[in-house]
Amino acid sequence: GAGSGSGGGSAASVVVTGAADGALRLWDGVSGALQATRPSHQSRVNAVVWSLDGMRLFTGDETGILGTWQVGGGVMGSAGLGLGGGSRNEGSERPGSVGSSVSGALVVPNELKCVQMIEKKELRDSAVNSLCVHPSKRRLLVQMRSGALLGLDTRLLHFASKYTGHAVRKY
Repeated sequence: GAGSGSGGGSAASVVVTGAADGALRLWDGVSGALQATRPSHQSRVNAVVWSLDGMRLFTGDETGILGTWQVGGGVMGSAGLGLGGGSRNEGSERPGSVGSSVSGALVVPNELKCVQMIEKKELRDSAVNSLCVHPSKRRLLVQMRSGALLGLDTRLLHFASKYTGHAVRKY
């Protein structure tokens, strides 16, 4: 199932998935009902993760483009929320989908606003494999299919660190 968040006392939750059609889908985390579908990327969405405060959602696609999203004007009462992992097939039983969830907060699950699409030369022509918010809450760790691990400063939108590794083959 989806990685679950913690905190708050509310039963409300939302799960967001992205898939091969480039759209993001918002699901009711309790009933499993589809709440909304929003066009997002021009290519397959490979990774989805919530910010630690639950106010933003980050997405990454197969062409190296990152998206920053605000859900329902933000999540209220969400201090200490955990993260969904953003791994492949997490949060969805549909092949080729990725997902992330946040719970224990009051969410308006049918609103999704694109804040910014981030296209950086460091990301160009390499798929985003996974995303993770660094515990410092200020960096988004971006794992690329090329093997690079990049630390994006979420306030300044520049790469503060870069680690290179072994290339990951296309699946």
